[in-house]
Amino acid sequence: MAKLTVRAIEAAKPKDKPYKLTVDKGLYLRVGTNNEKRWIVRYVVNRKQREARLPAPYGNGDGFLSLAQAIAENARIQALARDNIDYQERLKEQHAEAVRHRTLEEMHNLTVQDLFDVWVTDGVARQNGNAELMRLFSKDVLPQLGDKQLRLLTDKDVLAMLRRMLKRGVTRLTVLAYRDLSQMLAW
Repeated sequence: MAKLTVRAIEAAKPKDKPYKLTVDKGLYLRVGTNNEKRWIVRYVVNRKQREARLPAPYGNGDGFLSLAQAIAENARIQALARDNIDYQERLKEQHAEAVRHRTLEEMHNLTVQDLFDVWVTDGVARQNGNAELMRLFSKDVLPQLGDKQLRLLTDKDVLAMLRRMLKRGVTRLTVLAYRDLSQMLAW
């Protein structure tokens, strides 16, 4: 089978309906009515024929796949298929892993303020609409601990905040702040 050349791909013009050109074994180029040229790979996994669209259209530069790159990607996908690995399933797994990784990164950098914002909205509902809770945290807790990352928050940080409150002579508020902070961190 003769392989399609760059010149032949460039010469492919749009028609009334989209059509496919065979580029290589299992590799096709779909020419759309708007002259967009997309790579399609057909492969067989577990006796089932699958078709996948490569993530970038034909072209050169960032955001495009050249003929050589598409042929190399086709070879990689065909090799995976020979090992009974579905390219599309692998992409889904990689995407899910990337989302998990981003979520862990975001959670890793959460501050006390971030946790409080979510907790006061979704995690706690007091009779006064959380007004007293927000006042207590905005006056005593968040100015001292708000910028602290949760992963770096220590007992010493909390004790220092509570001791400052005790020095002001607000024993009852100190107990409430400790209980509310404990509840938030447990949530």
